[in-house]
Amino acid sequence: MIFDKLSNLHKFLPLNIKHKVKILPDDLLTSKILSDNFYVKKIEYHTKDIKDCRIESHNVYVDIQVVLSGEEFIYVYDSKKLLAMGSYDKSEDIQFYHSNISPDAIIKLQPGYFCIFFIEDAHMAAVKTNNQVLVEKIVVKVNNELFPEEK
Repeated sequence: MIFDKLSNLHKFLPLNIKHKVKILPDDLLTSKILSDNFYVKKIEYHTKDIKDCRIESHNVYVDIQVVLSGEEFIYVYDSKKLLAMGSYDKSEDIQFYHSNISPDAIIKLQPGYFCIFFIEDAHMAAVKTNNQVLVEKIVVKVNNELFPEEK
């Protein structure tokens, strides 16, 4: 998992997509599929009580999440430590989990910052900070194979 200022996003992107990523609201008003390995979607939702949120991870796509407006807490877990809820949904590239342990990190994501969630990073977004608010967010989905493996 990576959490940093949006101005540093370019430092963490794979070289073959670095020139394609522009996190600007005017550029991404709707979902855009740029290739089989890379797509962008804009989503909106209201934050919720933690009991109403779900932990998820992905096997194919790495998530790059950028909040355009509003704010939320995101709870982050090592997916290997969690108990899966149901089976992996290949068509949606999503696995849900039971909330059986404390998170490894809690991030307050707000405009001007981003998070990258890798394959091993289970995450629970949409947790309200103080009051319920509308969150507008861009999620960039990048095929995990585009990221170099650590040696």
